Amino acid sequence: MKAPKVGILLAIACAMPALSIAQENQNGVTRQKVRAELIELEKAGYDPHRVDDATFPADLQAAEAKVAAQHQQQVSSMTTPSPPTPR
Repeated sequence: MKAPKVGILLAIACAMPALSIAQENQNGVTRQKVRAELIELEKAGYDPHRVDDATFPADLQAAEAKVAAQHQQQVSSMTTPSPPTPR
């Protein structure tokens, strides 16, 4: 009686990682997207290899703010109509 219960629990435990991977893909988060976001943050000044944990949250938030401002600037430049050209 004990062996079937252990087998069922083992099967459930083995299936859990597969279910979590499926959930990640449904949300649209891929390794490629995460890597692209990290590259953007590094270009904005964030260094993930920095050892100083005391400045970690502030450094990351500052880089995220810069990236968000860049994205907002790109969006506004695409939606702002250009002035008419004189004839």
